[in-house]
Amino acid sequence: MKKIAIALPIIAMASFAQAQTGEVPALSDVLSGMSETEISTLEADVANDGSITGDIDVAIDGAIDDAITDGLITADQADMAREALTIVNANADFFNFDILAVIEDGLSNGDFTLEELNQTLSGFQSLSEEGKAIVAQESFSGDPSQPDFQSLSAEDQAIVTSAMPAVQP
Repeated sequence: MKKIAIALPIIAMASFAQAQTGEVPALSDVLSGMSETEISTLEADVANDGSITGDIDVAIDGAIDDAITDGLITADQADMAREALTIVNANADFFNFDILAVIEDGLSNGDFTLEELNQTLSGFQSLSEEGKAIVAQESFSGDPSQPDFQSLSAEDQAIVTSAMPAVQP
């Protein structure tokens, strides 16, 4: 049950991040499954806002709220999932791999907890732009003996070491 409780917010995160990374179904497939009312609402939203990001956020929040109501996750877990989603989406351009798949696998396998994930993502937010570009590579290792770690500034090394438990060897 714990795996289900952890995986549900990650699935919600994947929906939005896929939209950010361009890995979404064809628009024609999506539109063919929508009612006339849904299409009109979507067109109005895009005309007013210039994007459908708000609709996606509402759908994710609804899915998370339903999971809380159904007892699959706690409100604290939902808050952590939302925070993780915000950070991942704000930094999606840095990652050269499917960060959400890694997060889902790590949580499911017990490699790290949701709390450790959020701490790591918060640490990532604190890195310099150059540090983010290095740490967000699939090949990055938090091992201080590795060249990618050594190429970080001293400040970024300190952040990785002290505030990013999910990337520690």
